[in-house]
Amino acid sequence: MIEKIKVLKSEIIADLERLDDIYAKISSSEREYAVTEKYAVSVEISFYINQLYTGFERIFKNIASFFENNINEEKWHFSLLERMSIEIEGIRPAVISRESFTWLNELRGFRHFFRHAYNADIEQDKLKIVLKRVFLLREKYTSELQVFYKFLDSIEKEEIASENISGAIR
Repeated sequence: MIEKIKVLKSEIIADLERLDDIYAKISSSEREYAVTEKYAVSVEISFYINQLYTGFERIFKNIASFFENNINEEKWHFSLLERMSIEIEGIRPAVISRESFTWLNELRGFRHFFRHAYNADIEQDKLKIVLKRVFLLREKYTSELQVFYKFLDSIEKEEIASENISGAIR
């Protein structure tokens, strides 16, 4: 069990580093877009938002696989996101707040549009709203995931203590 916790913690750290890289790209592109308002730059930003949500979803899938072992449902993208906003008593705390859930759900919808739109332009007003959510989310997700990471630390310490007790009894 300790190994699995260590793997999950390592995956979360690696994914958070990737999210930071994506945020840097979004910020750079957003500054360029604010000056030029080029459509091509809005497509670039949209691509990065797509990657950003996919990164969050990857973290959530890893957490769900570790704790719940069941994410194969119809409409699983929404179900997974919603599950991360609730505490599962006796299993794990909520990973994100309801507010973060709302913002991430907007990003999920935007990603769906971006991936599946055919012969449709990105509406610049909607992109600006989504970008606002992206930057609001940036302020919250780090602290929320740090709290969850501390929860993983506590589980790991309990497991180590339990193994030490078991070893001493033998």
